[in-house]
Amino acid sequence: MEHADNEIEEELVQYFIVNQDVRMSAGKLAVQVAHVATQIAVEYDADATFQKRHSSALHKKIVLQGKEVELRSLIDYGFVATRDAGLTEIPVGTLTVVGLPPMKRSDARQYVKRFQLYKG
Repeated sequence: MEHADNEIEEELVQYFIVNQDVRMSAGKLAVQVAHVATQIAVEYDADATFQKRHSSALHKKIVLQGKEVELRSLIDYGFVATRDAGLTEIPVGTLTVVGLPPMKRSDARQYVKRFQLYKG
């Protein structure tokens, strides 16, 4: 069983942390996560070596939720955030989602351990 646990820890995943302090419709939330995912993909698109080594990481995504103050701490680490343009449901500049690039689950743990799965 130890071998299986190690495989899980070494698995490449990508986390998206939703601001639970902001009320968004399901569609709005989906678009906000897509914005962050696109920003990260464009950033890593410049690194062809990363793509070749980690293309399987683009299949495992996990959506979590946290308070805005906690999301801001992730931004301080340099992770990608999106703020709304304010055209529909929420005010301009509202922090909605922070995304981490694909990384080993074991490496991501230090950043995401305090967050819970997003439940809507």
